[in-house]
Amino acid sequence: MPLSDSSRRTEQLASEAALALAGSPEPVLELKALPPQQQRLAVVQWAARLGAITAEALALRCGVSTNVASSMLGGAVKAGRLSKSKPLAHAPTLYTATQAGAKASQAHELAPCTVSTGSAAHLIACATAAAVLELRCGEHRLAGERELRRDERRIGKALASATLDFDEQGREVRHRPDLVLWPRASSGELDEDDERNGSYDSRRRQQRAWKRPIAVEIELTVKSAKRLEAICRAWSRCELVAGVLYIASPQAHEAVLSAVTNLDASKRIAVLALADPSSEAA
Repeated sequence: MPLSDSSRRTEQLASEAALALAGSPEPVLELKALPPQQQRLAVVQWAARLGAITAEALALRCGVSTNVASSMLGGAVKAGRLSKSKPLAHAPTLYTATQAGAKASQAHELAPCTVSTGSAAHLIACATAAAVLELRCGEHRLAGERELRRDERRIGKALASATLDFDEQGREVRHRPDLVLWPRASSGELDEDDERNGSYDSRRRQQRAWKRPIAVEIELTVKSAKRLEAICRAWSRCELVAGVLYIASPQAHEAVLSAVTNLDASKRIAVLALADPSSEAA
């Protein structure tokens, strides 16, 4: 059964994200305080973890101007640690880690990111959302989909993904979120022990709810109603996460709200509207 503490936490995170978009919170990483080489490594690590970043997102995350962020990214490109591409003429440039950059930032196990015209808007939105969420959700550690995929592969089980279907061999077909907010003191092992021991008092319920991660979905375009409801249904039933935060463009916002309403899943899924002029693909 959905936990009331989980729904309250998801709603709180949605509120915090909205405040971050509207306000000017403190930067997550003070790059100016780091030596040049550490600055570059920190930038490359962030790009490798998320897949792709923009100067605008880096500026927001670090509390610097876009020009300063562009200069930092340009230095990493010259050093062979990042590559850049601009598949959308009127959208920000995207920066991805090169093989050398991934190795230097100890992210060589993460799948490389491929930037295309079809994926660019979604990658831009994910980078922006990641910066915003890191600004406000300091008690959580943010991870990208590639990190989640790597971690689930390492441990051999699902950590923060939902069962969408089963294939012909009876294996789970899982859906992973775009971003994950991990509680810094989370412990899946303790959660499982609580369940085995039958510890369901209110205090433990609240503790368990806070230990579970928040899944974050970035929705820019309107999926088919059937596909969207299948994903939302999978999330509403997923006990691995405390809740789900959908950040939806104006075009997709109504469709996501409709799917959540039809499934009576508002206790598990919070929806935040996000204006994004580059919303061309998801």
